[in-house]
Amino acid sequence: MLVAHRDDEARTLLAAHPDIQRSPPPSMHTFSRIRNGQPSLWVVTPGTRTRELVRFRFNLRAPAQVIVLASTGCHFSANAARDIEADPLLRDLFREYGQWVAPPSEVTAFDAVREWNEAHPALRLGIAYDNAALPMVERVETPVFYFLDHGTVVDTVVGWPPGGNLDAIRRGLRKIDLLR
Repeated sequence: MLVAHRDDEARTLLAAHPDIQRSPPPSMHTFSRIRNGQPSLWVVTPGTRTRELVRFRFNLRAPAQVIVLASTGCHFSANAARDIEADPLLRDLFREYGQWVAPPSEVTAFDAVREWNEAHPALRLGIAYDNAALPMVERVETPVFYFLDHGTVVDTVVGWPPGGNLDAIRRGLRKIDLLR
């Protein structure tokens, strides 16, 4: 029900079946006008303990940005975040120009997304509203780094091997003029 954005019905179902023993689903709110088909993300309300997701527009046409398809359950994604955060320059670039995005199905992993964001404040994870939020994704693998210039993918880095992929990340950042 959450993947279909029906949070009220999910709460009603859980209330009717307490034996399911699941945390209550987050409230889902859209405060700005978002057109059908326009890319958007669910974002966990930061700094509060409320169970709330807020939907925001997602601009894929920014001059330079890095979209990272990641997952809270993927240790490769966590390793990539750790390695990027350990490098002050990369951490700052990703804070300003990066957007970490979980697939739409992770809307059911609200607590894990909140924990990710608390552990990685410079690399906050949003959840894709639907598959249209990330049109460049052909199949879900994590992590995948998409380096975009005005919405055009100019480089892609797939995976995070044991030694990391920082050289490939730097190469991608150079291609979108974020690193010299």
